[in-house]
Amino acid sequence: MVVRSDGLILFTDPPYGLNSAYNGVQRPAEIGFNGVYAYDEVTGRIVLIDDKLDRPNGIALSPDEATVYVSDSATNTIWAYMLAADGSASGKRLLADLALSGKPYPVDGLRVDSEGRVFATCPAGVCVIAPDGTRVATLELPIRASNVGWAGPGLSDLYITSGTEVWKVSTRARGIGSSVKPAPSR
Repeated sequence: MVVRSDGLILFTDPPYGLNSAYNGVQRPAEIGFNGVYAYDEVTGRIVLIDDKLDRPNGIALSPDEATVYVSDSATNTIWAYMLAADGSASGKRLLADLALSGKPYPVDGLRVDSEGRVFATCPAGVCVIAPDGTRVATLELPIRASNVGWAGPGLSDLYITSGTEVWKVSTRARGIGSSVKPAPSR
């Protein structure tokens, strides 16, 4: 989930916990697809952005909030959509295909830096993708990275989670989208 500066909530609805005995309980799918949505809490309006991804998962906004990025863990791809003020989206395009032969881990969580680069967990570890879709760097890790987030001074520390560990990598990048708010001045 990610929240736009005007309060619009964007989220994915992957099938985790469905069609298997997740936590010991089998649950059927209720809507027949896995979606990407925008929700306006003030009006109660919900917009279906995409119902064609196999396993939508990570979601993030570009620095200008005009583009929403979504990972599809089933296909190891990242998709970009132009986002309108009302939460509707258009211009779906493949940003990156991050599948690697012999690497079973899926594309999962992602975040964006102030230059618009997407930092996404990927089969190799963490892949850094330019706004034009070019892979500009790969941080290879010996673990299955599941998510990433910005923190620290200037939001320049990238935290990487796995099933059992949390890693911190100091970067020259400056993250965006942190939920950390500065302390009020006195």
